[in-house]
Amino acid sequence: MFTHRLRTHRQETTDGKVFCAFVALIARMRIENALGEWTRENRMTMERVMREFAKVRCVQGADGKRMLNPLSKKQREIVGLLGFTEDDVRAFVERGGR
Repeated sequence: MFTHRLRTHRQETTDGKVFCAFVALIARMRIENALGEWTRENRMTMERVMREFAKVRCVQGADGKRMLNPLSKKQREIVGLLGFTEDDVRAFVERGGR
């Protein structure tokens, strides 16, 4: 949520950065609330949860089709706690993130 630097030339740009940081904060709090007890039981910080998501990989073929690499057990647990399934994630990736 890199808001430590707000040097911009226009007020609209500053407003946009602040709005994006606000939306990111809402998303992060929703994730923290959904994973609250699980993170304490598994001794995971939000940074470690985000690093676990960063390990998710997909491969794009020459025809443009995207395929998701299999999720690890921990990634499946996190996705499940957020109310999604591995199939939901796979469908999201194959649609191109839309």
